[in-house]
Amino acid sequence: MSTSSAAVPITTTTSSTTTTTASCSNCPTTISATADPGSTPGAVGSITQTRGTNSTTGCATLTITCTNTDGGQTVFQLFFNGTNCGTAPSPIPTGSATITLQCNTAGQWTFTGPNGANACSGFGTVVGNNLVLPITAVTCLAA
Repeated sequence: MSTSSAAVPITTTTSSTTTTTASCSNCPTTISATADPGSTPGAVGSITQTRGTNSTTGCATLTITCTNTDGGQTVFQLFFNGTNCGTAPSPIPTGSATITLQCNTAGQWTFTGPNGANACSGFGTVVGNNLVLPITAVTCLAA
């Protein structure tokens, strides 16, 4: 008795699906960060920007710190395309101020703060009790 092994045809069906994943790491390396000309002369010592990654979301972050050489109150004025979006952090610290911006999937730096009416509310997204605002520039105010 002879046995022959014939190749068994195997049909493989593959479907090709292209998935585009929006990136939350495509924000600019830095943001426009300047000292307010109305600040106490010489009070703004330095403004630093440090890029990082949010360990929970994997999205890019930008931590901005402004130091006040006089040790007085220091705060950031936040802007979106020239519109004043308010100040942060709150309460206003002394000596230095630090804020952290998050990169969104649209490639914009965003700041999350309490939901309240301000000139930028129409640009932001409400998440719970917070308003997530796109930010294009910050100014450090030191007194």
